[in-house]
Amino acid sequence: MRHPLVIMCAGVLTLCCASAPHSQAVSQSARFSAQDAAAFQGDQNSLTNAIRDIQHSTGGTVVEIRFAQQNAKPGFHSVVAQNGQVQFARLEPPSKTLTQVTSRPDWMLKWEQKTDVSLATNAKVTLSQAILTAEAQNQGAPAVAAGIARSASDPNTKIHAYNVLLDDHGSTKRVAVDSSNGEIISDPGGLEDWP
Repeated sequence: MRHPLVIMCAGVLTLCCASAPHSQAVSQSARFSAQDAAAFQGDQNSLTNAIRDIQHSTGGTVVEIRFAQQNAKPGFHSVVAQNGQVQFARLEPPSKTLTQVTSRPDWMLKWEQKTDVSLATNAKVTLSQAILTAEAQNQGAPAVAAGIARSASDPNTKIHAYNVLLDDHGSTKRVAVDSSNGEIISDPGGLEDWP
């Protein structure tokens, strides 16, 4: 059975901040939690602004991102790709300072797989474009997480799409966006369950 809170993205990340990022342990469930959904107070620009800030700080490409509270502080866990390397970072707006994630949540572990990194970095549609498309298609419901998914029946296929998890008036809604043309996929059931 598909979990309605499914989101996934592939990629690689190397933090290259002007100042060395602080390291900290992070514990996060593999699934997007009801507590995180309830704590989200952002708008339809929150996730794309976080991506912009992370990419500006690192020079890399955000390939997966999730809103998550940590120690009662709202923020975003992200996977960033750069130069074939994968790094994990946390951003807690309004600060634009990144914190390196040293203890990885379960959902981050798959990012060391080169196939997932390649899917994310070679997609024609960016993660931010997919988020904007999903939000616009759903009357501006803000995204709380986004990532890339492959076919559930054949994980080796070249077919893949972005999963975008929206905050739809306190409930979450999964929207799939084709990573090659930016179109909404009407039935995301063929994509792998996330995580």
